[in-house]
Amino acid sequence: MMKKHPSIRRGIAIALSLVMLFTAFCVPVFADGIYSHLDGSRYVLEKVSNPDRLEGEIDGLMPSGDRASSYCWAMAENAGHLYIGTWANGLWQMVEAIAASGAAAGIEVTDELVDSIVEFVTRGEIDRCEDDSYYTAKIYRYSEETGEMELLFAPGEHAGDPDYGVVTGFRAAVEFKGDVYMDALLTGRCLLYRVTDEDPYALPEVVFQNGTLRAMCVSVDGETMFVGGSSDIPEGYQSSASIFATTTGDAGDYQVIADAEDFAYYTTTCTTADISDLTTMANPAYEGGYEIITNLVTSKGIAIFRGHAASEEEIAAGLANKYGWVWTEFAGDNGAYPLSFGNLLHVNLNPVVFNDELYFLTMTNPMTPLLQLFAGIVSGNQTLLYKGLDTVALDCDIECSIYRLTKDGTLQMVMGDEEYCDESIEYAAELGAGFTDEKYGTTMYAWRGITYNGRLYVNTIDYWNLFGYVTQLTNGELLGMSKEGLQTELGNLVAVMEQILGTPSIMDKLPADSALLNSILNDNVVSSLRSFVSSPMFDALYTLYSGLDKTATTDFLGEMIRFSTDYADDLAAFCDKFASLIGNGLFSDSAAAQDMLSKINAVKDAFALIAENKEHIENYMIISETVANEKNPGGEVWCTADGINWEPITRNGFNDKYNHGVRTFAIGDDGSLYYGCANPYYGAQLWKHTDVDADYVYTGRQDPMVNEENEQELSFLERFVAMIQALFAAIQALFESLFNGIG
Repeated sequence: MMKKHPSIRRGIAIALSLVMLFTAFCVPVFADGIYSHLDGSRYVLEKVSNPDRLEGEIDGLMPSGDRASSYCWAMAENAGHLYIGTWANGLWQMVEAIAASGAAAGIEVTDELVDSIVEFVTRGEIDRCEDDSYYTAKIYRYSEETGEMELLFAPGEHAGDPDYGVVTGFRAAVEFKGDVYMDALLTGRCLLYRVTDEDPYALPEVVFQNGTLRAMCVSVDGETMFVGGSSDIPEGYQSSASIFATTTGDAGDYQVIADAEDFAYYTTTCTTADISDLTTMANPAYEGGYEIITNLVTSKGIAIFRGHAASEEEIAAGLANKYGWVWTEFAGDNGAYPLSFGNLLHVNLNPVVFNDELYFLTMTNPMTPLLQLFAGIVSGNQTLLYKGLDTVALDCDIECSIYRLTKDGTLQMVMGDEEYCDESIEYAAELGAGFTDEKYGTTMYAWRGITYNGRLYVNTIDYWNLFGYVTQLTNGELLGMSKEGLQTELGNLVAVMEQILGTPSIMDKLPADSALLNSILNDNVVSSLRSFVSSPMFDALYTLYSGLDKTATTDFLGEMIRFSTDYADDLAAFCDKFASLIGNGLFSDSAAAQDMLSKINAVKDAFALIAENKEHIENYMIISETVANEKNPGGEVWCTADGINWEPITRNGFNDKYNHGVRTFAIGDDGSLYYGCANPYYGAQLWKHTDVDADYVYTGRQDPMVNEENEQELSFLERFVAMIQALFAAIQALFESLFNGIG
């Protein structure tokens, strides 16, 4: 072996010394976890709940893990602590709704059947957790100083208590005059809980009850809290909507300031009318120096109302309602702008104030059509299936958008697609719907907005996972599975087939003359499939399977389906023409020609169903290809300093696709912005965002796992030095191994 020359050692040492010296004095340290805004200012991101838990691991807010506490659905800050209200096992609630639709259709839906189907469809990503876990929403408290998370309230500790024993979720929270108020969703009603700063460990006090409560805000001056929802429907109305005000938060001090009469155009004609959100905006023209902006969710669409405490002149002129408030319709059938701003697929317009201008964040709701789609499958209702499928495909095109009412009174679309911008609204967006310029996507909600250090932050929900379950046979997701994963999935399929075979109410609904179904659903097939999973043939087929290209396979399937639908139309036209020629005596041997036509018709009939449902199949492929082409699944956070130009904080749920939404915001006493994540698969998460100065050195506990597309470009000098460092590190490692081998 070749001897090392001493000069080589010295050369390497000198070169490494120069590089390290150059790095230490000339290049600032860009530590893991520090990121830069477009203007160069810096911020730190870190996971503060269970920082050691990664994607796909049982998570939740407590160190012990709590998969069922799946959404940070409500969050408020008070005196150095975050109070977090969760939604309990959210997606399993959807599973229960689908199972109920099957039961309504006369299918015997056992827990075993539901569990086996969900295990197969979601590969264990959605879990029952434990019985009735979807009725156990909890309240947690996080200390900004110590990082400790503690459980304050759990319904399971109050079984049988009508006010505390069964809570589905906490949907809103605010801090008001030193206490935290949370809207608790129970069966058929809502309660407003108060968690006092004096004794946060005490059982939350019930201070108000209403039919629904979801909208909550505090006035600009901090002296009044407003809550809204829907109340008992008065005689002569089809629905109801109400807003209440309190200056103390105490029980008995919730005064009505708006009711069904103020929204009579909708409450007398719509089966649904509900106050979904509220915000207050400074306006010196009105009593108290502010006004209220609210969205009214109706069965016609979303109406926007503006309200303020009436002046003496307005009361004298008869402009005020009986509670001393004036309400004006801003958007709706009687407003300056149309219902839902002209797009009825918007199911909410959440108002947010930034830089003294009013923003509206839209939500496009795919949950209802997803429920229809799955319910159609379970109940065998083809009409319901196709209705859900078609609407989901449309939702992929009409993602979330953002509007702004400027100081001069101009309503603009500042994020969204121009083709869906109503002609009454100015298009000013630099970025398309769903924060992307792609035609289709899965970012459905712009959920919440908050101002932090001069920027507006907006969070979103991503339905990529749920759309993937619908289209997993064609979107390429199954191609990425390991051998063990595929074996497990086939085992889950066997379990589903066994459950179906053992459920007479399902077997009786299947067409008895279906050769295909009879050839699949029998005990011999189940037995053969079970043995196949561990056979040498499976090993051989997996080798072939693992070599398939996900994107190419997805594209091929799409083209194959499109070809089939087009070919079916052509083949049907050909058969009609052929039959006409036979009827006109063109063929001398008409019997042979008729026999040929019969054979062609047999092929045609196989394509007839595809042709008949061509539109639905094409919509299915829109969903499938949207899922396949999505490179950043997971909820997103975007921010803007001017309301037009947006930059991402994360585009993929902090590198966790199961964080399908970043649901809530709160600004801590410690000067940080906190993100509460919605992870209905493995449990909620809490993240911390801190703006830092130029001298800050990151010493965080974990790589913040931010989407690599959001990592800021290093300067040429930094990249050059990093490259030289890596090069000499590799050279040093190589020579050290040689030295060790010789010495």
